[in-house]
Amino acid sequence: MSQEVLQMIGSLNQRDIKTKLALNCSPVLTGLKISNLFIVSNEYERMLYEIFKGSPISISIVLRTKEKTTFLLYNKSRVEEYLEDEKVKELMYTFGYENPTLYSVLVELRGRYRKYKEEGAEFPHELGILLGYPVEDVTGFIENKGMNFLYTGYWKVYGNVNEAMNIFHMFNQARENAIKMLMNGASIQNILSIHYSS
Repeated sequence: MSQEVLQMIGSLNQRDIKTKLALNCSPVLTGLKISNLFIVSNEYERMLYEIFKGSPISISIVLRTKEKTTFLLYNKSRVEEYLEDEKVKELMYTFGYENPTLYSVLVELRGRYRKYKEEGAEFPHELGILLGYPVEDVTGFIENKGMNFLYTGYWKVYGNVNEAMNIFHMFNQARENAIKMLMNGASIQNILSIHYSS
């Protein structure tokens, strides 16, 4: 990240939801990534729904605690398309999803993620699929118990390192561009409309 952008980040209000979205979710805001997890204080929930109202980004609650809510921000059509991929379907079947529709996966994921967080159950690896990670990286993570990865960035890479590095570079550029746009007075809706206009 450039020194200029680091200085911009330092001057932004870190508690502001727009800043948090730009820092954590710019790949999905700019259409590069199919989804992102976003964890935020419960006080921001209504504001989050307002920001994405009428946008191409859908919101699903994965977990709510007393203080924070974990949301999945996602492009519905692109996640559904990814779930139709044959390799993805095969992997989802091994996770116990006989017919992995987006709705059924989200419902099941909520229960599994809650058990993972509250009871120490096994991590629901289908979350990696919902986040658009490559199948070989999800299976590599499981087989290696999170160790022995070839590279790490937005996720741990076990497959194509060059491709992943290019994707991570694009994600970093998206973050820098989103920060610059915010600094110039753009809203999250502006960022979405630029990147999702047909």
